Amino acid sequence: MLTKPTEKRLIAIYRRMAWADYLRQDYYRELKGYEFRSVLEFLQLPIGMYLYFWYAALFTVIEGLLELEEKGRIKIPVLLLNRINGVKPSLEKHRNFVFHYRPDPWDKDMLRMFEPNKQYQIMGKLHDEIGNFLTSKLEHLK
Repeated sequence: MLTKPTEKRLIAIYRRMAWADYLRQDYYRELKGYEFRSVLEFLQLPIGMYLYFWYAALFTVIEGLLELEEKGRIKIPVLLLNRINGVKPSLEKHRNFVFHYRPDPWDKDMLRMFEPNKQYQIMGKLHDEIGNFLTSKLEHLK
């Protein structure tokens, strides 16, 4: 059973998950029919913007969940926790790129995140897993 303060924090995290979900939907809507030509073009179009804002929002969700886990207020399943920790550095870079000024508009770190075989390819599945975890924690509020 969750304490009221923990429940309140999970609701705040869930709100950010809803924001991330809307941004993901916008990203996938833009992706339909999109023909990839270059990373630079991709990042200048709404599709790139939605991707970055989705990842930035998902990072805030992960940040909140990890804080509750570290304080012993929730227990994140080990497999999910491992996946979260595996992508956290990349998502943090996305969040920092979106919300912190950088003098170079085509920062090399930002462009490297789009190289083949990077972790961004699993974000949709991880997003769903986190959403399911949050929903299971807050089901009793329905």
